[in-house]
Amino acid sequence: MSEEENDREMYLSEDQSDAVTASTPVAVNAKKITLHFDEGSDLASISSSLKDPDCVVLYVNLYASFMQKYGPEAIEQLFSEVHLPHLLGIKVWRPECRVEEGAVMPQFSFPVKALSLLLRSTLKLEYLIFDLKLAGNRDDFAGLGNAFGRLVMLQCIGLTINVDDKVNQDTGGTANPLDPLIKGLAKLSNVTDIIIKGSCNPMEDSLGALESAGLRDLCLLPKLSSLYLFLFVLSNDNLAAMASSLEHNNVLRELCINCSLGITGSQAFTRLFRRNQTLNEVIMIVTGFDQADGNPNNNHSIQHQIEAEIAEGLADSTSLKEFLFQGGMGEMSTQSLTHFRDAVKSNYVIEKVSLRVGDDHANKALDEEMKFLMELNKLGRGELLTDTTVHRDARWTRMLAKMGSDISNLHYLLSMNPSLCCYSVDSSSPQRSRGKKKAASTATQSQPTKRTRLYRAAKYQRVNYR
Repeated sequence: MSEEENDREMYLSEDQSDAVTASTPVAVNAKKITLHFDEGSDLASISSSLKDPDCVVLYVNLYASFMQKYGPEAIEQLFSEVHLPHLLGIKVWRPECRVEEGAVMPQFSFPVKALSLLLRSTLKLEYLIFDLKLAGNRDDFAGLGNAFGRLVMLQCIGLTINVDDKVNQDTGGTANPLDPLIKGLAKLSNVTDIIIKGSCNPMEDSLGALESAGLRDLCLLPKLSSLYLFLFVLSNDNLAAMASSLEHNNVLRELCINCSLGITGSQAFTRLFRRNQTLNEVIMIVTGFDQADGNPNNNHSIQHQIEAEIAEGLADSTSLKEFLFQGGMGEMSTQSLTHFRDAVKSNYVIEKVSLRVGDDHANKALDEEMKFLMELNKLGRGELLTDTTVHRDARWTRMLAKMGSDISNLHYLLSMNPSLCCYSVDSSSPQRSRGKKKAASTATQSQPTKRTRLYRAAKYQRVNYR
């Protein structure tokens, strides 16, 4: 099945079709229209398709040959007449783009005005996937934010974009041109998934920081379960604002950010990890360490302190299952890695941790130990160690049986619960009664000698480590 067919299957299921039919008779003839913008395109035919009242899903495939022949002005003209009142889903992308190129068209950009006009043609839009480079001035991006703010039915948005260099010159570098977009999205109470990522090299030309107030409102959306802000470089203030909104958020499951991390931001996220009860996956890509609230003459000390803070929050989290942390340009020290190892030791929920580590043997050993503990978490380590019910012994026994011949896992379980080595039968059981009678009637039976006890102890303690 092609990518396009997959998207169609995902975004126009039978349930969605039924919903559209119930809302309006026009949807009986619901169409999924694919428009190819290339050098051989019939502009009149494209214009007609952009006015089809039965269109509910629109695919726009933009080719470089179209831009070379007609330019962005033709796109803006075509979309100025668009009228798709029943549109539910949009996908705009460049099929020629290779994965390693990202979504940037080196010579050409998609007009922001054209995207705004397309969004204004419908109030029923539920999803948008846009994978191109946007170009426009500050007013154009403000218009885009306003257009998004009207889409009260929008549930899913995926934008892979790179702002044209001229935009930053127009704004004078005083504000991120994507701030209006964030403010517009923060008005949408039905949105569940937001993925906004740049298509540029994060170390050379990122999408920058954002306005903290907009981020705070965005993180308060009542149905937001997935938030990806990838290849921005969020500031310390950005992180503190987001964390304060997310501490008691009970719907967000996935969070991905790029940031410049300082002490303020790391402490805010430590509190977030401790208090939030729903976050399952967090990705933090740190492009650098903010020296504003630390010692500017000791970058390594700041890095270690930040990493220790994050590890402390991870240790106390009761919901995180996957955590990826890439700390700055340098390798993570063994000291910092030890903090994360200790965090995994005390966290019975986490199942996957990815860290940027060095190549020395100590780091590798710590990494292997973390993997070992997380595998035990998947098997139910937390349930065993926190179980205080009457069924506790039976649970431990079942877990031992599940381990089979895995010596390392068996040794860990026995070290955490040595009483498993002792066989005990309730005194009221028939077995126990028969044992007492037999012992009383056999005067010649003797207690185990010291030598026998030592042999048994040595036998059960002879365990191989990995």
